[in-house]
Amino acid sequence: MGHLEDPALTNDLTVAREFDAGMTGPPLYISMDFIADGLAQMVGGLASAAVLFGYTWWAPLVLAGGWLATHWLLRESAVWRDRNTDDVRAAQRDAEYAYRIAVDPPAAKELRLFGLKDWTIDRFIDRRTTLHRMQYEATRLARSPCSRAW
Repeated sequence: MGHLEDPALTNDLTVAREFDAGMTGPPLYISMDFIADGLAQMVGGLASAAVLFGYTWWAPLVLAGGWLATHWLLRESAVWRDRNTDDVRAAQRDAEYAYRIAVDPPAAKELRLFGLKDWTIDRFIDRRTTLHRMQYEATRLARSPCSRAW
């Protein structure tokens, strides 16, 4: 029972459960379309490079350079790298707790009985909004100082 009281293990289990449920990212059945689309575009790009190589040697290099430049420029905005920080894990755990006490039958019955349903809903909205704000701030497009002048 001692291992179940470990806060690090609790945090890891919360992150895994929310990822599996599709709360912190799309579930796998939705992600498969994006993965297949990315693979098809990569194969199409390689085929385009092979066709361009038949015309001139430098055209596939320009095509690959443009493709790599877009991936390099957008690399920071595509991934939520701060997913495993203590703040994010605490927000996930709090949001999950508020959700569970609102939807699990024994806890929900007591909330209705004591008139705490509005408090619980407000708490869940606050925790989930905090979590989404953290995700937005971590994944927003990083702007360089010269692009802010516009």
